[in-house]
Amino acid sequence: MLAEKLNGLKVVLDHEELVEVLQFGDDMISATLGVKDGPVTAPLLKYNVTSDNSLIIRGLFDIIWNNIEFKKIH
Repeated sequence: MLAEKLNGLKVVLDHEELVEVLQFGDDMISATLGVKDGPVTAPLLKYNVTSDNSLIIRGLFDIIWNNIEFKKIH
């Protein structure tokens, strides 16, 4: 199930200028968002799994992720 795969997962954006790190818990995401060598914010966001491969992240505005796939990179 998607919720079990997400719990403990850490997603890190690989970008030269931006910082985006999402650490998933049971129903919350600890986020670090901002600019490298600049301002960052660290909100706690709530998320809900809506299907076997979709979720909604709730914050100042909703973010909908659909068709989530897990692939081993290394």
